Amino acid sequence: MKKINELEAIMEGKAMSVAISVYDAYRHSRESGCKRLDFADVFMSDRFEDIVDDLRRLGIKEFSVSEQSTALMRILAGFEAAGCKVTKMTTAKATYIELGADDYADVPAIKLLVK
Repeated sequence: MKKINELEAIMEGKAMSVAISVYDAYRHSRESGCKRLDFADVFMSDRFEDIVDDLRRLGIKEFSVSEQSTALMRILAGFEAAGCKVTKMTTAKATYIELGADDYADVPAIKLLVK
């Protein structure tokens, strides 16, 4: 995942306004070595329009969702309603390292494009 200066500033404690889900996805994606921004946890309190507006402003054109909750269909529908398009199955990195493993495991994810 490429470095995004505005989100790095948040990680350094400098103020900036982004949806908490965007910040959390960026932090996890950088730490685990994901190829693209991955939403492993989507906080349903965030409005999808706000998340997608942040993605556009930050120049993010594609991302994945590896959320494993029963709310996955609502999450995907929320992103589509906010202007994204589900494209294909892919993989992302888990948010944890399993006991005895050396790295984050690959997990199933769904790739979306920001329109």
